[in-house]
Amino acid sequence: MKMDAQGFEVNILHGASKLFASGAVNAVKFELATAWLVKQGTSSAEYLNTYMRYGFQIYDPDTQHLINQEALHAVACGLPVVRDYLAIHVDEAEVATQKPVVCGSLASSFD
Repeated sequence: MKMDAQGFEVNILHGASKLFASGAVNAVKFELATAWLVKQGTSSAEYLNTYMRYGFQIYDPDTQHLINQEALHAVACGLPVVRDYLAIHVDEAEVATQKPVVCGSLASSFD
């Protein structure tokens, strides 16, 4: 699926929690637009962490590689961005390697 809702994405994910938690959605191409999220009272970190809570990992759509934890932290907590990403649901046999991002402490996002 594709999601671009001008900052309302976190609300959509929360409203569709059963759908996303069920694993029925395998992948989401989404736009991460920090300024739009902030205008809706949320953040890039909350948006990315919501995907991870539902069993997704975040990938670069250009390289199709998993984004490492340090880069994920930089995107979530750094300068405002407008960029597309992929959230891909982790298979049952696979272990998620990305951890939720906590802004303000790079070390805590690696625990």
